[in-house]
Amino acid sequence: MAKRIRVFLLSSGLDRDYRGFESHTRDLFTHLLSEGSLHCFILKGGGHSQDHEMRIRTTLPRKSWLATVLGGLVHRSGYYIQNVTFFIGCVPHLLVHKPDILYLGEPSLYAWLARWRRLSGQRYTMIFFTGGGAVPGSFSQNDKLQLVSPVHYAKARQRGVSEAQIHRVPHFLNLHKDSIDDQTKRESKAKLQLNPDVPVILSVGALDASVKRMDYVIEEVSKMDRPFFLVLLGEEETGTPSIVKLAAQKLPPNSFLIKRVDRELLSTYYLAADVFVLASLEEGFGLVMAEAMAFGLPVIANDFATARYVLGDLGCCIDMTKPGNLCREITRALLDPDIKSKTLERRESIYKRFGWNELQKDYLKMFSVSED
Repeated sequence: MAKRIRVFLLSSGLDRDYRGFESHTRDLFTHLLSEGSLHCFILKGGGHSQDHEMRIRTTLPRKSWLATVLGGLVHRSGYYIQNVTFFIGCVPHLLVHKPDILYLGEPSLYAWLARWRRLSGQRYTMIFFTGGGAVPGSFSQNDKLQLVSPVHYAKARQRGVSEAQIHRVPHFLNLHKDSIDDQTKRESKAKLQLNPDVPVILSVGALDASVKRMDYVIEEVSKMDRPFFLVLLGEEETGTPSIVKLAAQKLPPNSFLIKRVDRELLSTYYLAADVFVLASLEEGFGLVMAEAMAFGLPVIANDFATARYVLGDLGCCIDMTKPGNLCREITRALLDPDIKSKTLERRESIYKRFGWNELQKDYLKMFSVSED
């Protein structure tokens, strides 16, 4: 009987940070473990060690005071310190467990692991997940590159990655079995103690003004001439207090909610929402757009190539560099019965292209596993 391939999924922020790659790593691990073809483990920077999951205790959280101080001393970010301390703690596990495949998504971590592979003589293959279009320099010809969007193909080829190394495998979504109708929406709003008669505008992402541009969302919603309730959910970042302050200044009292929620509760907010907006000017994939459409929501995003790829002809891509555009489009989405009637069509489109059941074979092929 052939030995099962040993796969290690690496994430320095897992079980501490709640962003796209951490969520993707957790979901992928769950599916691969359940599928059973692979001998799967997680190396993570947070949480607790448990069956098939090993916490790297040397990891310094990116927001900790020590990571901030050390980063300042070497003119690097706290995130860099988080990854380098994570790498240091990974090395003993690599020596003891001798994995066949490492799956990761950080260019600096890839570079250190490639260097360690040369020095130690270990023979693992790395699969690099390009969630933001980043492609490591000096990409080894023995490794694989996962492209979650075809938009990044040309960049990968320019960086010297061969066609044989590239796997075009997008983000996947889990199937939500919740029914989606007016009654479900009202029940979800009631569960969250939201007014069932007031439209909910939802955005999910880091609570910042630099990348996710939550300030733009607040400014645009403040121009609306009808009642609304704005919900901004995501990871708290350095600029979060200014986002909260801006909302308090610009929006009516009791008309907004800004917080981080556990992933288990996020689906309830999707079910309660009436429209979803993402103000980022660019995204590597924009998983939250696909998630929102999977719950049948009309999605409004900035007009860029990956948004058009993810949303297809069932979403709305507009120029979000100009004031007034988002406000007008939100109003249209809330009032246009044709937009509201496409709930099921949006949901089916997303699952047909990005559902786990549709993409499972592609992921197994990427990990060199055949179902035959």
